[in-house]
Amino acid sequence: ATLIQNLNIGEGALIRAGATVVEDVPSGETI
Repeated sequence: ATLIQNLNIGEGALIRAGATVVEDVPSGETI
């Protein structure tokens, strides 16, 4: 989820909504 979070950082508001959803997706990384 780290890479996708980094992409969302530029969005500001989406980092909170988007990162939460992304971290719910299996990614091989620990949340």
